[in-house]
Amino acid sequence: MNSLKSLFKSIFSEEATQNCGCQEQNRTDGADSQGGGTDDAYCHGPSRPVNSCNVHDEDLSSTACPNSSVSTSVHISVNRRDSKSHPCDDWVCSMCTLWGYMFCFNKMTRYKRTEILWMWISVLSVFIGLGIAVGAFGVNEFETAPMDMRIIDHKYSTIFCYTLSLQSEARFRAYRFTGDLRPRTRKRPFYKAEYTKYVDSGDYLYYNFYFLAGSSVSLISCSDHLVELYVIKGQGHFDQWKTNKNCSGCYVASAPVKVNGCFLNYNNYSLSTNETDTYFFVFMNRKQSTWVTAKFGISRVFYDLAYTTQMCVNKLGCRIPVEYNTDQRIVYHMTPKTTKSTMRMSSTCEARLSIFLTIFALGPAIFGLLLSLVIYFACSDPEPERILPRRRGVNLIINRPPELLDEECTPLLWETISSDPPQYDDINISASCPERPPSYEEIDKE
Repeated sequence: MNSLKSLFKSIFSEEATQNCGCQEQNRTDGADSQGGGTDDAYCHGPSRPVNSCNVHDEDLSSTACPNSSVSTSVHISVNRRDSKSHPCDDWVCSMCTLWGYMFCFNKMTRYKRTEILWMWISVLSVFIGLGIAVGAFGVNEFETAPMDMRIIDHKYSTIFCYTLSLQSEARFRAYRFTGDLRPRTRKRPFYKAEYTKYVDSGDYLYYNFYFLAGSSVSLISCSDHLVELYVIKGQGHFDQWKTNKNCSGCYVASAPVKVNGCFLNYNNYSLSTNETDTYFFVFMNRKQSTWVTAKFGISRVFYDLAYTTQMCVNKLGCRIPVEYNTDQRIVYHMTPKTTKSTMRMSSTCEARLSIFLTIFALGPAIFGLLLSLVIYFACSDPEPERILPRRRGVNLIINRPPELLDEECTPLLWETISSDPPQYDDINISASCPERPPSYEEIDKE
């Protein structure tokens, strides 16, 4: 343990401390000590040696009292900090301080060091656990269309999820299965839908469908004024197109919709899908506001549900239990009996509490216990300091070098410990040193 502690101290030596900007410049004797300050007074504050037996002369030299139990000088620290240029506000100083506390380089009691350790372990465990529970396995909201059949693969895990809850604006069926599902290519149900919507000038409307590979769609559209049709594959490309309407690489096809009116002429477009994805049919109106009619004829490929377990039928909400650490997956199938072209749907992973407690409570507790033992055996408590009685707001601390009287600025405690300016009359008179320094009145008379 002693060799480990020496290694830590050698790594975080004076060079690391100087990066904090709180280094003490060389002090000189004589006239410089009388001034009681250095150029870096904003960090340390001026300090001067005071001795109750050697203050008759103008040079307040530091000479030990005869027959005195105190053989070293008494250092007084004055808090004179410039808040605008304090070096401990820099993140480099914060990192130096953090590593110093972790590797026993900064002086602190083992109890306080362990207390700070457990505080940070608790905070990080709670925030990381909540972040994973909400961000990675929370609520997943998405859009779906009539007759869509899709596997839930986002924000879902058999390890972290105890149940999966589905909510939708239209009725659906849900199935649970293990492994993979194979598409059923022989039987392809045909679905028709017609929608008419008003599009303002400079605006757009879209219809999206989730197609398995091998599905086909025919689109007949018409409008009273010129609009443009874009066919986009994938949510990412659609989001990119929304930010840049002139993105040529975002769509797989585009065509103008004729302006002769829906009663005179129609535009026909056909698409055969070779990849499973979400396909968007976007009508962009760059000119005059108009009505747009779209007629879809869709031949869909569905999954083979022969080896699945049906969990709910024609429901708006469904709660499905999930077995731990298995290959179980969930697939839903929207009903065609709806007048809406697009519905909002959500899946919610209800957390498996035992897993979260094991990873984010028991694990950090064991880790913190091991680090606490390392701190107890590798670190040592600092030597106690003798502090003279407080008089007029001044603490006289014996056997403490000036560099330890700096303000304690640490990102772990968020507090500042400072002392008030010293007073000339606050020098203690002891029995071993009966002499006292002259008063201001006596000095003025001389």
